[in-house]
Amino acid sequence: MVQVDVFWSFGLGAGFAVASARQLRVRQELRARDADGDRARQLAVAGETGEWNGGTAELRASLTPDSDGANGGGRSRAGGERAAGAAEPRAAGSLADFSDLLQNRFMVQNILYAALLFAPSGIYLLWEFTNWETMQAGAKSMPAWLIVLFAITNVTQAILGFWVTERLIVRGRQYLGLLAAWAGYFGMFFLLVNGWDKTGWHRFFSEDRADFKAWSSEPAIDQVTAWLTSDVALTLYAMGLILIPAMALIMIRSIGGGYRIGGDYTPSRKPIALPLKVATTAAVLLSGVPAAIVAHNLIVALGWIAGALVSAAIIFVVLLWTRTGLLYRGYKLMALEDAAYERLRAGGSSGSGRPRESRDRQPSYSNQ
Repeated sequence: MVQVDVFWSFGLGAGFAVASARQLRVRQELRARDADGDRARQLAVAGETGEWNGGTAELRASLTPDSDGANGGGRSRAGGERAAGAAEPRAAGSLADFSDLLQNRFMVQNILYAALLFAPSGIYLLWEFTNWETMQAGAKSMPAWLIVLFAITNVTQAILGFWVTERLIVRGRQYLGLLAAWAGYFGMFFLLVNGWDKTGWHRFFSEDRADFKAWSSEPAIDQVTAWLTSDVALTLYAMGLILIPAMALIMIRSIGGGYRIGGDYTPSRKPIALPLKVATTAAVLLSGVPAAIVAHNLIVALGWIAGALVSAAIIFVVLLWTRTGLLYRGYKLMALEDAAYERLRAGGSSGSGRPRESRDRQPSYSNQ
């Protein structure tokens, strides 16, 4: 749906970043350790794939203290000293840094998913079921530029979601990164349930504007039952057979690959098994459904201002707060924090998001 997809595509991109959180942290750390041209890029690529963890002697040597630089005999230290004459690391968040992120395979697969699967599915639904795709607010007479803008934002929002979450993760703020993904999904579910006029779920379970106007005269159960076998629903089922497995495959591969990283990036606590990690990630993101239902019912009962305030307090305490929140408990089960993160938190965050390590400490990069 046009209004919903603004939040959904952001949540998709942010979710892909969460799934590859540990690889993104390794990649940023390796880039920050040495800005010496081609070798820095080689290390960054190695961080994406995990090959550095048990790969070539050249890569392993480049990560140990006092190893010879690959471009002219410079010196490199794992604790953060750059090779002699090497350029200063690029500022985090700069355009150059974002340009580098666009070459990251995790960002690329996010863009490809949004551009080749997600955006085309939205365009098809908008053309075939215009009333439903616009939440009964539009018709085929809408201007062409609006359709083009919708197609573009389905990709740009995914890029934005990934970038925002990646920036939080590489700064050691993994939980905030997870909350960014959750916020995107919550926005989507809230629009589906409540909408802008408290009739979001009526609009969703109406195939066209005529069905939407019939809600006042027909039982809700009949409306929902009829929609479940409508052309819209059947199309969504068929699309789901492609979109959901593709998204799940990308996220499962990223999550599984992240926990194979060893050394400084060993999780600070023993992670749960991969199937449980995947289930926990899905449960965390889908927890926006009950949150949206609670918010909708409180807004209907108390009005916009009071309902929003009360529901925000309940959602914060039950889901988000680090002392009591169920979502935070799920985050801890995912074990995204690692040894390098613990040092960063103990020593304070630097501008580049790098842990403050002792220069004489030689980290272990063996498989664990």
